[in-house]
Amino acid sequence: MKKITLLLFLLVTSWQINAQTCTQTFTATGQDDDPTVLTINASSINCYGANPLTSLKLTNSAGSLTNGNCDSAGAGWYAFDLSIDGGTAITGCAADFDNVNITGFTTLTITSHDDDVWSDTVTITIDVEATFTALTPPSCTALSTPANGATGVSSSVISWSAATGGATGYRLNVGTMPGGTNVLNNFDAGNVLTYDLITLIAGTTYYVTVIPYNGNGPATACSETSFATCGAITVLPWTENFDALATGTDLFPSCWAYENITSNWSISTSPVANSGANSLRRTWSTDGWAFTPLATLTAGTSYTFSYYMRTNDAVVGYDVTLGVGTAQTSGAMSTTLSSQTGYQGPAWTLFTVYFTPTVSGNYSFGIHAAGPFAPNGINFDDFKLEVSPSCINPLGLAASAVTNSSATITWTATTGNYEYVLDNTATDPAGSGTTLPGETYNATPLSASTAYYFHVRSVCAGPTYSTWSTVSFTTACAPVTAFIENFDSVTAPSFPNCWSRVGTGGNANIQTTNPSSGVNTMYIYGFSGSLGVVKTVPVSNLGAGTHRLNFKMRGNFTAGDDVEIGYLTDPNDDSSFVALGSVNAASLVYEDYTFTPAAGSYSNYLAFRHTGTIGASVLIDDVVWEPIPACNNPSGLAVSALTSSSATITWTATTGNYEYVLDNTATDPAGSGTTLPGETYNATPLSASTTYYFHVRTVCAGPTYSTWTTVSFTTPATPPTNDSCSSPIVLIPGADFADNAIDTTNAGATLSSETPSPSCGTTGFATSGKDVWYSVVVPPSGDITIETDIDSVGGANALLDAVTSVYSGTCGALVEVDCDDFSSPSANGDYSLLSLTGLNPGDTLLIRAFGWNGLQGNFSISAYDASLSRASFDITGFSAYPNPVKDVLNLSYTQEISNVSVHNLLGQEVMTKSINATQSKIDMSNLSNGTYLVKVTVDGLVKTLKVVKQ
Repeated sequence: MKKITLLLFLLVTSWQINAQTCTQTFTATGQDDDPTVLTINASSINCYGANPLTSLKLTNSAGSLTNGNCDSAGAGWYAFDLSIDGGTAITGCAADFDNVNITGFTTLTITSHDDDVWSDTVTITIDVEATFTALTPPSCTALSTPANGATGVSSSVISWSAATGGATGYRLNVGTMPGGTNVLNNFDAGNVLTYDLITLIAGTTYYVTVIPYNGNGPATACSETSFATCGAITVLPWTENFDALATGTDLFPSCWAYENITSNWSISTSPVANSGANSLRRTWSTDGWAFTPLATLTAGTSYTFSYYMRTNDAVVGYDVTLGVGTAQTSGAMSTTLSSQTGYQGPAWTLFTVYFTPTVSGNYSFGIHAAGPFAPNGINFDDFKLEVSPSCINPLGLAASAVTNSSATITWTATTGNYEYVLDNTATDPAGSGTTLPGETYNATPLSASTAYYFHVRSVCAGPTYSTWSTVSFTTACAPVTAFIENFDSVTAPSFPNCWSRVGTGGNANIQTTNPSSGVNTMYIYGFSGSLGVVKTVPVSNLGAGTHRLNFKMRGNFTAGDDVEIGYLTDPNDDSSFVALGSVNAASLVYEDYTFTPAAGSYSNYLAFRHTGTIGASVLIDDVVWEPIPACNNPSGLAVSALTSSSATITWTATTGNYEYVLDNTATDPAGSGTTLPGETYNATPLSASTTYYFHVRTVCAGPTYSTWTTVSFTTPATPPTNDSCSSPIVLIPGADFADNAIDTTNAGATLSSETPSPSCGTTGFATSGKDVWYSVVVPPSGDITIETDIDSVGGANALLDAVTSVYSGTCGALVEVDCDDFSSPSANGDYSLLSLTGLNPGDTLLIRAFGWNGLQGNFSISAYDASLSRASFDITGFSAYPNPVKDVLNLSYTQEISNVSVHNLLGQEVMTKSINATQSKIDMSNLSNGTYLVKVTVDGLVKTLKVVKQ
């Protein structure tokens, strides 16, 4: 091989070996219509150091560049323009910009442009990748975490910034003295920016040097940084209540450590702390560890570690583990001291453990909280570590086999000799207790439905005594033969005594919103695979066939879900529910329900279960378990064939003879009703948009009468005159929206079978698309804009999401021209706007307007085109008063007024008058109250006034 060929081969090989890449990220955030501009200057790209640059390209587009709403063809929300050194822009998104070669550029910009009517927040993020030939070693770098000179460091993970100049890896020197390498000596960590030193010695200063390297060798003369670890706790007792900290995420006292597997720790004031203001908290689906500072413990000595714990509520439980180990990591928690599975308890509770190390050293206690089913929150407070007393108190107290007359209490053994007190007081006993050998106490006889406190203490040599340990329990409720419950004796969300939610499915509580009577009602909710269950006070005669269950029920926000009535074979297990029947919450107002269980062999634990069929919560109130009366009241009332003027009510047969009252009052009638044979009543005529109450009672022999049963219903509004395609309201085109806008409504509109269906805003249209119709004649320009907005009154009856579809042709043979859901720039809601061009002048368009997903209400609609604008005269010197007007509207102007016409908001002319004078009185006394448009003509110019007639 010739020498020159060999040299060329070596040069090419050397370039291939030393060719490297580095990237720098640039970003900008703002609104797409401002616009937002990301500017990158070549002088800002320095990751390759002083090495020769081979090429530059754009890569790793992110943020809005990769968002599905970015469309290079202009059919999305926005796109971006890339310009290099002022050259021709490239319009596009991520795929258009990635890998664009920008070698040799000076300045480039990426600029947003808005492609819809909305202002959207955009983030432009992109990398510049530099390819270069590394001819020299990289530059030095240093630790970024911990900071140089940091103290109280508990984490063993160190990190550093990427070195410039093409580093391909990093070596570490770590020691416990300046320049020391007794921990790591020229250790090759690889091409990473973090390293875990695993175990650090408490109260020690560490010295770290990070040495970048590449194929040309290591960086030289790199600076050493240092940090000091936390010193171990040596003075006990030690406590922590978190009150010296600010609230926020992953904030811990000095020398604590933590691990987040899912979500984060926080210092929080919610719920109220056990003491002071703050506590340590995790929320929702979570998994993480918190580690106390290391403490120096002596082998053979017993230590007491305690803390308070509570959950946000009793909805779903957490798995909580307490461990201890020689380092502040989950892997070091070699000894488990306690564990709770599915823990839930919305009251602060003290947890205490004893730990006796077998080897002297530094130890950390770690709390592990995991909630895989997204519970609402768990908090910890008032941690304490101290030397155990010489006579330790019993731990692990548990009450089991709790009935309405007995319970069994057990605990972990200490000395084997104890004193106990069983009372109804939470505070420790003032004197001595009754002696007891062994770790079990059978408490009997007890009173039903009563809270008890079992206090126990160890008896040691001397004798000396430990402090008291206490466990509380409440005996079960004794079965009753009848009950009445309206939930008003408790403070929401708590259940009455002997009622409770069972299990963790769905949800159930007592709430103050929308009771049937009094101040409270019961809320119950379920969804697929998670059903809410509530047990009532136990009854002794559920299967006797002699009693029935009466209650009032309604849908909470949506009607139509089912509630089962049955019993629990295990009062504490929701999966043991056995259904006896079901009822449907068919209305959003309370209705009467009666359920009579068939005679059979059942438990005493009567219960409700929400089936979650459609996932709509239900409210239940005024629950009564009572003997079946001699004259049974009607049940199963149902309303059907409901129109604006009629309804049909049916019920389950009793005797076949009834009395009824139809009124507008929810309470039972005070007197008798109208007799009625059979179980059907056709109510007509009725008033539109009116709530009615149909009360019916059974007439038995004697005659005697049952109690009243009531069902309520609300008639729909009378359909508007433009409910069908064949009767549209005519829109008069104006020059702008305000010219001839009319207030209108789709309240009371019925479903339309007119085809084709709209092509936009079709959510719920097939089942609840209650449309109204309008028509407009295309003006000579061939252009027309059709727009909706809030009506002139607004308020609770306004339709805030209007959709319009425009058709050509005739009813029964329509062709959709265009459709729009929310293009109007109105700030009042989601309204439609259609700008149609190139139409045939004189053609009639039919306009279908409806509310998205079945919404109904009042709105405004207008058809307009700028070509129809008419100049208005100068209003200087013009006067119109009073406004509002009761009778006469006075007009005056400096020039002669030729004509005045008055129009309603439907565009219809209701009055016209020739004036031919500078003053006039317009008599509006015969007009109905409302808003009118008064058009004043002067010398062929028109001024339109909006006048309110009172």
